[in-house]
Amino acid sequence: MIPTGTPPEVYERIVEKIKVERPVKRKAKLPFLPAKEEKEIKWERKVSFRPVEVNPQELGRGYAEAGMTLAGTMPAMSGEKGMSIFGTEIPVRESESEGIFIGKNLEEYGTKIRAEAAGFYRNGENWIELFPYIAHRFSVFASEDGSTCLLDFTPGTGTAALPDPEAILRECRSFGIQPEELLSGDELKELLTEAVSGKTPIKRKSLNPGQDAEIRITISPDKQEAHLTLRKGKGGGKALSLKEIGDSIRRAGLKGMDAVRVKKNLLEFYHAEELTLENYPLVEGRQPGAGQDGKIEWLCRFFDKGKVAELKKQFEERSDRIRDLKSLPEFSILKIEDLAIAIERGKVALIEPPTAGEPGVDVFGVVLPGEKGKEVQLKLYENVHLIRNEVIATCAGLLEKGTREGTVVLRARPHKDCEISLEISEDRMKAFLTLVPATGTGLPLSPDSVHKEVEKQGVVKGIKDSLLAELILKAQGGEAVESRLFAEGLPSRHGKNRDLVLHIKKATGASVTITEEGRADYKRQDKITLVKKGALVAELPPPAETQDGWDVTGKTLPAKEGAPASIQVGKNVETREEEDGSIKFISKTTGELFFDRNFMDVLNVHTIKGDVSLKTGNIKFTGSVRVTGSVQSGFSVMAGESIIIDENIQGALLSAEDSILVQKGIKGEGKAILRAKRNINAYFAEQAILLAVGEIRITNACLRCQIKCNSKLQLESEKGHIVGGRVRAKNGLIAVNIGSKRGVKTEIFFGQDYLIADRIELEAKEIEKIKSKNQELDFAMKRLDRALHPDRAALEKIRKDKLYNMKILEKRTHRIFNLRERFETHFPSEIVVKGTVFPGVVLESHDRKLELKTEKKRVMFIFNPKRGKIEEKPLTKQA
Repeated sequence: MIPTGTPPEVYERIVEKIKVERPVKRKAKLPFLPAKEEKEIKWERKVSFRPVEVNPQELGRGYAEAGMTLAGTMPAMSGEKGMSIFGTEIPVRESESEGIFIGKNLEEYGTKIRAEAAGFYRNGENWIELFPYIAHRFSVFASEDGSTCLLDFTPGTGTAALPDPEAILRECRSFGIQPEELLSGDELKELLTEAVSGKTPIKRKSLNPGQDAEIRITISPDKQEAHLTLRKGKGGGKALSLKEIGDSIRRAGLKGMDAVRVKKNLLEFYHAEELTLENYPLVEGRQPGAGQDGKIEWLCRFFDKGKVAELKKQFEERSDRIRDLKSLPEFSILKIEDLAIAIERGKVALIEPPTAGEPGVDVFGVVLPGEKGKEVQLKLYENVHLIRNEVIATCAGLLEKGTREGTVVLRARPHKDCEISLEISEDRMKAFLTLVPATGTGLPLSPDSVHKEVEKQGVVKGIKDSLLAELILKAQGGEAVESRLFAEGLPSRHGKNRDLVLHIKKATGASVTITEEGRADYKRQDKITLVKKGALVAELPPPAETQDGWDVTGKTLPAKEGAPASIQVGKNVETREEEDGSIKFISKTTGELFFDRNFMDVLNVHTIKGDVSLKTGNIKFTGSVRVTGSVQSGFSVMAGESIIIDENIQGALLSAEDSILVQKGIKGEGKAILRAKRNINAYFAEQAILLAVGEIRITNACLRCQIKCNSKLQLESEKGHIVGGRVRAKNGLIAVNIGSKRGVKTEIFFGQDYLIADRIELEAKEIEKIKSKNQELDFAMKRLDRALHPDRAALEKIRKDKLYNMKILEKRTHRIFNLRERFETHFPSEIVVKGTVFPGVVLESHDRKLELKTEKKRVMFIFNPKRGKIEEKPLTKQA
């Protein structure tokens, strides 16, 4: 394998470092800037080979596999100096070695030399070279279906010996393949020789000449069946491949196939001895189903056959009433099979559309729509219409139904017998007649039929004959008569019971009031009947004469004598008997009318038993009001005198012309307002507004309230604390504690008339309104002045309006000036604290403030008008 007589072909390996310059892109520091291109310099290792001549003398030979280490190198060692016998130094000889030189297919890895390919090598003193050698490799195996012998052959070095063809063929026969089914030895040798010379490997080459395998898929014309036919390859023909079978099935695009079943059956055939599989069912489709036919669901009730025959006879007798029907030639009276009552715009039937059958599917998964059932065959004539799926009659009368060659025909037309109905009042004093003319082919109206019906109903007296005849003629002319009074009895004239007649508007008792906007107001209820002093409350009329009467059936109605009335009155009602025998009842005071059975009085106090709530609504009374329960949030109590609340007040409004007393206290929720022209008394007050012209007395605490009184605020008990809020008390206040340890801001104003301050505020608002109106008038005058043709009349009116406003403004300005002077008047007052006044409390009088920074106990504060400041004094022991 190693050529003889050829010198070694080896090389010296030269390693150099060279400088290489390459452009690189650097990422910018900011994301929105472009990348920057820079030059980068690197040193790279370059290896080159130079042929060299060496001593060709061989020192050894051998065979090496690829990757085997063949030799190693040792670094040169420095020699040591010698010494001659004469004692002179002998210098070290320089090494003549130039290193190890290697040939092709060898590579140095550090100090080791490795074979890059398998082959034979030879080496000399300082060289080594490798001659590649690869033996031919082959393998023989049966195809997957076992019908073919397959060969894999990898050519080696051209000088390598060919495998023995007979040995290859013997291996094929070991798979059960007969010799006559295989290539000959010469044919196989020629095949191997061509592969070696062309250096081309052989992969899965069949050594059996014969027919190719076949894969065929057939689809039925209706695409409901797909079948597979398979034939295995024979001899040297193409073998059957499971992969190709799978690819063929996938390419066919079949859907709904039982892949598990198909795979199992095909594998069984593939490994079986059978060579053919005919018409194997891959998948079956599903034929589409047939749907249900459309049908009619009747919503009307048809007459029985006897009634139909009777009506058809009546139609023929009154055929002149239907001669204008355009559908008569196609749908005559004789062809009517069923009749039903038709209501104008009423539903006659529902048409249920046909349905589609269950959808099918073909072998490709394409959905095949189901077959649709038959449509309802329907022909509509006069006054019948199909709207969507509803059959609608558009006139009142009869619905006529028939069939023609499988088609349902429908027609609606007016038909109604005349109607005669009488209504007698419950007291049989009046009789009313209703006449409805016949329509279409209905039975007509006649005077005899009317008189018979009147007699049948028992109306024999009080008949207005001329009116009755007039009504019959009117109905015969086609005009309906509805509930017309045609007979009337004579009422008895009884003696009057002298029932009490009220001359005042009595409360309706309604628990709700409907506003002009149509909104229901449950707070405004009508349950109090108010009476003014001197008002005529009620009257008993004088006795009357009697006379017998009779009703329309002729029955006599005896007259009754009137029963005298007995009315008792209270201390606030005066009775006065008149000359004609009548009795009048006069109120002695203003208040609420109380009337129970035969007792009448006028009460000064209106009492609410329970709470003021949705049950009672808001309360407004001219006298005093007493509430035994509480006043709930959102409601109001208005009284012309005093208000007494037995329980408590929530976020409500109370207004009294006198005083207000709240027995258990005020839980104002930040919404309660109490106004009194005299005093306000409460057990406690919390988050409320209290306004009183007189005194305000609170037994316990007053928390975060807005208080204004034109007298004195007194918190009487040991728990009489004022915490938070704002107090305006003209004559000052008395409390145990003011403020709290947490420093809650509490403002106390005293020594001035704060009702005048309210008037000043109102006047200031009115002045601002007038100024705003004047600005609008100035703007309007400027606009008119700039106009091309100014409206002089309008301009003059604006000037007059402004002049009037200026006069009013002058009066109000003078008034507010006087009020402010009066507000500066000082009233003797003092703030008495029997316990502690805490930091956060601010006292103010005449625009002078005193803000407390530390706790103070048992002190009194007054305003000194001479010094113009608030002064502090200790309380005496008696205070």
